[in-house]
Amino acid sequence: MAVESSAEQAVAPPQFITLDQTLICFDVEQPSDACQELVIGRTVAGDKPVAWRIRTNAPTRYCVCPNSGVLDCSNSVAAVVVELIGNRYNPHHKLIVQAIELLPDESVKTIWRSDRAKVVENVQTIQLELSTTLLNLDHTQHLSTESSSAQRSASVTSLLEQSSTVGAERVKELEVLLAMLESDTQQMKRNVEQTLRLKEVLEKNLVGRNETKVELKKKIADAEVKMNALQEKVAKQEKLARNSEMGCEQSHPDHINHIRRISDVKETSDRNSQLESHHLLTCLIAAENRCKHAENENTVLRGENNDLKRQLETLCRKIENEAALRTTLEDKLITLKEDLDFARKAYASQMDEGKHKRKRREFIMSCGNVVKKRYDNLKKSTKDAKEYRGLELANGMRILLISDPSATKCGAAMTVAAGASSEPEELPGMAHFCEHMLFRGTNKYPVENDFKRFISQNRGYSNGSTSTFRTSYYFDIAPKHFKKALDRFIHFFISPLFTESALEREVQAVDSDFLFGWSCDKFVWGNIETLWNLPRSKGIDVRDEMLKFFETNYTSYNMSLCVVANWKMQNIERAVLNLPFHEIPNRKAESEHRHKQLYKPEALGCRVDVVPVVGEYPLMVLFPVEEYTFSRCPGLEGHFRKLMGHTSKGSLIAELTEREWSHIVSAIINTIGCGLSCVVIYISVSEEGLRHVEEVVELLFGFIGTLQRCDLKVLRKYAPAVEPKHVHEVARGYACHLSEVPFEDIAESHNPELIKKLLVQLTPDTMMYFVMAKENAHLEELQKEKYFGTEFKKSKLSEELIRRFEKALVTPVEGLGLPDLKYDKIATKKMIRPKKMEENEYFRLWHVENAKYNNGMNVLLTVPSMLGDQVKQICTRTLVECFQYGEMEEPQKLRVKFHSRGFELCFSYIDSICDEFASFMEKIVDYTPGETAFNVTLKEVVKNLKNFEANQPYDQSKHLLSTVLTEGGCTPFELLEAAQTVTYAKFLEFIPQMWNALHLELLVYGNVAKEQVHQLASRLSNVFMEKNASIRALSPQELGPFVHLQIPAGNTLRCDHEQRIHPNSCTDVYLQIGSLDIRDTLLLDLVVKLISEPAFDALRTKEQLGYYVKALTHRSDGGQGLRCVVQGGHDPNYVEERIDVFLENFQKIIRSLSDGEFYRTRSLVSREVRSAPSGSRLVEPCWKEIKNGQCRFHFEKVAMKGEKELKKLTKEDLIEFYGTKIAPGAEQRRKLSVRLYSTQRANEAKNIGEEKATNVDSLMERLIIQ
Repeated sequence: MAVESSAEQAVAPPQFITLDQTLICFDVEQPSDACQELVIGRTVAGDKPVAWRIRTNAPTRYCVCPNSGVLDCSNSVAAVVVELIGNRYNPHHKLIVQAIELLPDESVKTIWRSDRAKVVENVQTIQLELSTTLLNLDHTQHLSTESSSAQRSASVTSLLEQSSTVGAERVKELEVLLAMLESDTQQMKRNVEQTLRLKEVLEKNLVGRNETKVELKKKIADAEVKMNALQEKVAKQEKLARNSEMGCEQSHPDHINHIRRISDVKETSDRNSQLESHHLLTCLIAAENRCKHAENENTVLRGENNDLKRQLETLCRKIENEAALRTTLEDKLITLKEDLDFARKAYASQMDEGKHKRKRREFIMSCGNVVKKRYDNLKKSTKDAKEYRGLELANGMRILLISDPSATKCGAAMTVAAGASSEPEELPGMAHFCEHMLFRGTNKYPVENDFKRFISQNRGYSNGSTSTFRTSYYFDIAPKHFKKALDRFIHFFISPLFTESALEREVQAVDSDFLFGWSCDKFVWGNIETLWNLPRSKGIDVRDEMLKFFETNYTSYNMSLCVVANWKMQNIERAVLNLPFHEIPNRKAESEHRHKQLYKPEALGCRVDVVPVVGEYPLMVLFPVEEYTFSRCPGLEGHFRKLMGHTSKGSLIAELTEREWSHIVSAIINTIGCGLSCVVIYISVSEEGLRHVEEVVELLFGFIGTLQRCDLKVLRKYAPAVEPKHVHEVARGYACHLSEVPFEDIAESHNPELIKKLLVQLTPDTMMYFVMAKENAHLEELQKEKYFGTEFKKSKLSEELIRRFEKALVTPVEGLGLPDLKYDKIATKKMIRPKKMEENEYFRLWHVENAKYNNGMNVLLTVPSMLGDQVKQICTRTLVECFQYGEMEEPQKLRVKFHSRGFELCFSYIDSICDEFASFMEKIVDYTPGETAFNVTLKEVVKNLKNFEANQPYDQSKHLLSTVLTEGGCTPFELLEAAQTVTYAKFLEFIPQMWNALHLELLVYGNVAKEQVHQLASRLSNVFMEKNASIRALSPQELGPFVHLQIPAGNTLRCDHEQRIHPNSCTDVYLQIGSLDIRDTLLLDLVVKLISEPAFDALRTKEQLGYYVKALTHRSDGGQGLRCVVQGGHDPNYVEERIDVFLENFQKIIRSLSDGEFYRTRSLVSREVRSAPSGSRLVEPCWKEIKNGQCRFHFEKVAMKGEKELKKLTKEDLIEFYGTKIAPGAEQRRKLSVRLYSTQRANEAKNIGEEKATNVDSLMERLIIQ
């Protein structure tokens, strides 16, 4: 009864207004905004006014005019226009009409804010139903012509995500959704068929209209012909009438009667002629009217024709959208079927909801058993947007999870606290060998090189590294493939295969790695002698020893994992905890070096004289420091490096430069591990500086003491901004320190106060410095390093010298100090394109104004007299370097790059950069160095040319390749030979020739105002046009872009060279594609994406031709091609043959490429094409365009054009491209092979100890470690 009573008392909703329609359908096919009219009528009896209004949840999409009003006796109907802005309809849009009775004391403006309007019973609300006439995926997201069905289909994903049903209800729900999608799919198919039929009808109508148009044109032409004929006939009749009148006047009087008769006949004829003329005129007017009518019909037809074309285009777009929508529906259908199958299986396996909850509780309890402790709310910077979480597992493994929303990839790194110090003494290099073997397959993923192939196919990177006390493995990859990659990665440490066949092949790669000469502190590499030949000769089974090493050291207690992803933290943790970490055993084999002092105090305070082959830094000063003070602060090394390398007045570099002892100082902090790191300061001293080594070191301690006494506020201003790193670098950095740093402190950012703690540890008694000079070969009691044959002599520093250094540390040195950085930033917006500030026949000046970036200037000086002349190129280098180090106050702020047609100048970190360069040009054009300065500088030039062979062979081959392909290019060996003929007299003769003709291209960027740039242009004009009027401007031919030489089609060119320093040879095969055509560029990028990993697998992993194997693009000014580089111990002739065999076999791989693999590779290239340069990265491509004379700077348009062109490419295009330009035997193949032969390899195979390559970095660290 209570229910009935309440029902009787329920108040029906009020009825104040009526609408002519409640369904509003927008025609979104029209080019303008779609509109619909709505009529509102009053239903209230009497004279009571009614206020109404229209509300929407999308006010930026709908324009309602008017949107409110009042209906009364005088105005009982209101017409409203609803406009859909931009025709962008969404099913979630809503429109409602509300009405309320207006009382006498209420107004329209206040009624809707009153309390009475907030009571539902007082307000009438009508919700309008919205729809469109066009089925369009981009705008409407409808899946059928029926609005309700469309809305259901479009929200399938949200329904699935929001659903909370389980068991049988979940199965029924999925079945309903599946049926709904199948129905929508059938409706889509019918829509597509109807659209295609409509397209055919429209095309037929268009053809008929075109035929009608042709017929009308013919009728117009015929009418014009008839009109012309009629006009000619009228003219003849008028002429005949005039002749008749003249004849009548000349007749004789006797013939009056006869004339009268003739006159009567004439009058009759005239009347007939007039009638005929009138008839012809009428016909002419009618013909003109028909022509005008035909033209009007033609115009109408032309308009209808255009309308038909637009309708066809709309239909085509509609068909494409419907096809895309159909594909989306099919994908959703497949997903639903999979979800349905999964739900059925889950339902069958768990019978009731209680069992499901019980299993969930068991899973949570099992995770609790795996995770021993969680660490949240780790200390971090307030500006750090990343989220951190630490996990300590029950088996002792430490895991750091990082959620980084800004990351574009996901990555992970595993660090094992075992390195070269943990390997057996009879098997040096075992740790490095083990690192290589973990990449060669596991029980779950037994295919060799499967991990690297999977990573490279999905835009990833992977690698490993071995040091004295730790081994690191790391990778990054596209986010959607991260789970699969992480599963492959974790099985490295669970079940590696260590197959015998892979051992025999991989030991060759380790041997190449040893000959490659990477820097490390112990004999970390190993080689074929220490890891294969010698152990086997002693009866040692290498595989068994490797298994013992792995089982002993690769335990969960020694492992630290860091995972970085752009996912939510709970998703990262769920993905990690689903991995089988419990299968990694915990033997608690703690590293014996973890808590042991790693260096002897008596080993420090020493001087080591080294006999080098070549060396960039003849003086190196090393300080062992405690690792824990800065291991978790990545900004500390950059801060220290910037302090030591600062070039302002008062810096160490400025003081050394003024004394002509050195002009280059740099520093690094090398983390060794187990609580120990080394601070290494490199000083490139001159020959004069080598005679004052102790004074240089004393000055170094004076500068360190100055930094120790500096105010912390000043030091903070020299802290560099932390540059973004790759995901794998971030993961590797944290993983390396997880075993040493507590979770609470691991995420702490760089604290500038730590620089003070670091500087305090740099003392003379804990120092060791190395002096590299060939003169040291004459020293007595030289020792020889065991593996690399480096000759050295170690001597203890005297107490007097140490006290001298200690005094310098505490005594202020006049002239040394850090200036307080202060400068005004100009007001600029975002990075803009270069703006041309000045152009004349001598120079062109560009400017990019932005206060965010350091001041800089790039200058290209074109000197045509240098082209192809080695002697003049040597003279130019000597002159510029003489001026740089003899006249400039801060020569270290200028970098010079020489080439065949001139040289480039790069000024950086200079506040008054425009004044600096203007002074540079004003002085250098009149500069003539003395003979002494010439001789010293020429020696440095020759020394640098000789040191070219100290570069890695693959670096040498790249330089030789570029030189050979550049017009007028000269190799370092040709320049070295020419330098022997240069004398001071020739040099003086050359100087005026150099300034006879030149041209400058300048780009100024950074915190530089426009006024300063204009002043620079004025001073340069004064230099060229007034003070040096004899300087000739260059012709357009002389200013042309760099010429990239073309290899004849079907030919093979070879450039062979012997190098004496490195034991490895190098083969660099270059296949020239042609110019930088956008289509060829995209096809080449596709080839490189596909070929890089198979080339590594075939040439390195399987054939073991060398440690360094790469297939990559080579692009230079005006040309591009494919490079295949192999550096190893095999003969270059043989390697070149094997490269050609691989390229022939790879043609079969491309032909058998599936469509899915092709489209996946194309999408990888598409991501790179879309990434147009922006921000500070714009400077380099802008400067490149300025050098090439293009100066368009349309990088976004180029990216869009490239993406459109990429979509047109098919697999057949790729096969044709490869078969005509890359495959061996192709008609258009252009090949250049650069081959560097090692003269050391034969001797080295007999006795590795005879190798003369100096590894001072290895020697430095080994001398301080027990």
